This record gives sequence, C-alpha cells and structure tokens, in this order.
Amino acid sequence: MLKSIERCLASLHQRSLFQVANPKLSAQQFASMVRVVPSNRTMLLGTTRTMDADDLRSIIDDGVDAFLRAHSMTRPSGERLSS
Repeated sequence: MLKSIERCLASLHQRSLFQVANPKLSAQQFASMVRVVPSNRTMLLGTTRTMDADDLRSIIDDGVDAFLRAHSMTRPSGERLSS
C-alpha cells in the first residue's frame, strides 16, 4: 500500500499538482496520520473499546485535510505556489 501511495505522490509532484520533496517519507506520514490515533487508543490507553464509524471517519478526514494542506500547491488564499 505504501509503495502505491508513494508512486501517486511522485506523479502528482511531477505534474506540479502537489509539493512532495520525498514521496516515500510523505507516503509514510500520510499512512501514520490516518492510523495513529486509533492505534494509540489501544496501545497507549489500553482501551479495548472499538471506535465507532463516525469517530474513525472524523480522524481520517482530519488526517487527510492536514496532509493536503501540508502538500498543497496553493496557499490558503488560493494563490498558487511557485514550483
């Protein structure tokens, strides 16, 4: 899965659609952003309570949003960044 994400990020970068200096690291960071919170609840808090779908969706959405902001080719104002 990580290799596939890495290839996609590299392609987006080459097409100037995304800023990705290191596709391999960025793929790892993306995967971590969407899976760490649920894993930490189990490993660090010792909870066995299963997260409901709304909680998981919110965590994943927030991780994706943060990742997109970090690698976006546009500033929050909508102005394009130079490549």
